[in-house]
Amino acid sequence: MKWVLAALFSLWLAAGYSPAQTKPAARPAPQIEAQIMRLLDQKVAKLDFRNVPVGDVLDFLHEASGLNIQAEWNELSAAGIEKTHPISLELKTVSARAALEAICRLTGAQVRIGWDVRDGAVVISTREKLVSKMVVRVRDAFEMDPGADRAERFQKTLATIQETVEPELWNTVGGTSQITERNGKFYIIAPPLAHRQIDRLEGLVKRGMTPQDWARLLGARQKLRNKKFTLNFDGKTFREIVPMISAVAEVPILIDQRAMEVAGAKIDGKVALKVTDVSGVKVLELLFDQISDDTTKVSLDAIADGEVLIITAGDSDMQRNLAAFDITPQFARKAGVRPGDAPAEQTEAIIDFIRQTIAPDTWGPGNVGIIKPAGLRRLICAQTPGNLVAVAELMGAAPGLLPKPSRPAPARTALVP
Repeated sequence: MKWVLAALFSLWLAAGYSPAQTKPAARPAPQIEAQIMRLLDQKVAKLDFRNVPVGDVLDFLHEASGLNIQAEWNELSAAGIEKTHPISLELKTVSARAALEAICRLTGAQVRIGWDVRDGAVVISTREKLVSKMVVRVRDAFEMDPGADRAERFQKTLATIQETVEPELWNTVGGTSQITERNGKFYIIAPPLAHRQIDRLEGLVKRGMTPQDWARLLGARQKLRNKKFTLNFDGKTFREIVPMISAVAEVPILIDQRAMEVAGAKIDGKVALKVTDVSGVKVLELLFDQISDDTTKVSLDAIADGEVLIITAGDSDMQRNLAAFDITPQFARKAGVRPGDAPAEQTEAIIDFIRQTIAPDTWGPGNVGIIKPAGLRRLICAQTPGNLVAVAELMGAAPGLLPKPSRPAPARTALVP
């Protein structure tokens, strides 16, 4: 299969096809896809299920959101996931996208499942099946570093795409997806989900984060941190306490039961806590200590770009999100940038500072974290939502205060003159 795709890709380029000549396969019409994206962003008032078959939960989400949801039950059944598989979740006033990702996350057993947009519907299947659907697309090339020479500019962009957008899928590491640049165009063979991530990457490079992006990334965790708790209880289970914290803080919090059980976390064990005026995040951390031991790492992360918090454990399959961070002179000085260094060296020093400060063991090839410069005053970061929040706070997003909208990156000048 790989050599067939490679041969077709080479012939396609050699024939000199232009964007007008190339018709992307299996890609919804732009207006249909845009309508689906709008429905995914709309809020769903409430999902409250206890051991309900996942098929029924998806039917409810269809009715509540208006989305055409099609689960590929043959594929899912072959992977061990039946329509009758029971799940439990409680979410209030979240986007349909967040609800969908929560359902997929809590339903997955031994395999990863996910969703994509195909033929005017939201399709749920195994990740293996979703990434096997290749779409050919030609798009205008964009540049990570406008100040470099032409060949270097596009090479940096191609490398960033392959490292931050579904990195295991590209032919450079043995996958079947391919991308090349010719005459200012990117020629890409990749699954639809990878194309959408490339769209997002381009937006972050050119425009940075929008207020809506910041609200999704930081809102839930900061709201939980800002909520103070005074508690005194003994004998309740961790599973009982988490919904109470979620309700009081008005923050969606889920428990990744499968990951917790596999890691040996005692979610049905009794816990006791007595605290006064302590943040919600700290309360959870204190509870984590009671349900885990030295070999079990319980952590608070997020799904749906940070909209929903999820408690997980061990080496769980956390999703990786993209974010853009603009570098301020204040943060450059905090990172120890030396005024006499060349601009590129200053940017590299800042990247090293972030890597050493936030989850040092998660960065680099083969790990979840990737950070790249987009010009000299903007960084593109791929990380788990929890670590992205930590980077945002390190760079100046104080608790309770969302950053201002990003502005276009300035010209290549020193961060600290």
